[in-house]
Amino acid sequence: MDGIIENKRRLRQSSQAVLKTFDAACFTAAGRAAAALLPTLPRWEAYRTVLAFCSMNGEIDTAPLMTAAREAGKEVFVPRVEGDDLHFFKISAADDLTRGAYGIREPAGGSAFTARRSADAQTLVLCPGLAFDRAGGRLGRGRGCYDRFLAGLARTGAGFTGAGLCLHRQLLDRLPLEEHDRRMDYLLTEEELIPV
Repeated sequence: MDGIIENKRRLRQSSQAVLKTFDAACFTAAGRAAAALLPTLPRWEAYRTVLAFCSMNGEIDTAPLMTAAREAGKEVFVPRVEGDDLHFFKISAADDLTRGAYGIREPAGGSAFTARRSADAQTLVLCPGLAFDRAGGRLGRGRGCYDRFLAGLARTGAGFTGAGLCLHRQLLDRLPLEEHDRRMDYLLTEEELIPV
């Protein structure tokens, strides 16, 4: 287990170093390209809710994806960090956001997301990560917030689909995973939508 943790630590460092080589314009353009691919997601019309995230420096720009989801009639929610957990709140426009924990933009208020028990995947969860592999493995920043949130969502019986959002350069051959690490159902980059 210690070997996996050390490998993940090294991969986080190398992934962050690679992301620092891109300028802001690259992340902005990638966000627009990924937003154009979003409607190609199988069953896109069936999703009523999109759980997105507000991108930080070194992450693909999520604003175009949130706009595309709202224009398609989806309810869009973004997370607020409370302690060690993520809680999602509905937003209607970018001005609903303030700087919160860790300098990340987050909703100041709004309606809280409540999981609906359903056999159908009616919620799309866009997940950030430092790296992903084509088997759906995700390397987060090490706090486990998304792994805990997705595990809790699965326990409710709510139907959802997890999609890792990243630059194509963030795709690796294979990531070291621990038992609690949650795999994605799809990967969305500026170049392609990859089913897992």
